[in-house]
Amino acid sequence: MAATVRVDDARVDVDAVRPLFEMRAPDGQLRNFYDVASNGQRFMVVVPDEAVSTPLTLVNNWPTVVKNGR
Repeated sequence: MAATVRVDDARVDVDAVRPLFEMRAPDGQLRNFYDVASNGQRFMVVVPDEAVSTPLTLVNNWPTVVKNGR
């Protein structure tokens, strides 16, 4: 969240709080999808890439496959 803060001699004014940026948690991950740099100047956010999916190949009993030279 973010807000504009103005400080005068005897007064502090804070504007309405608003989101700093839009974020959506990746599917199935309810927390820990972002972190803040130690200097407080940057955020690292996990962003789901819905346009690209990477296929996964699972090889069962791979020692036999290697042994037979397939």
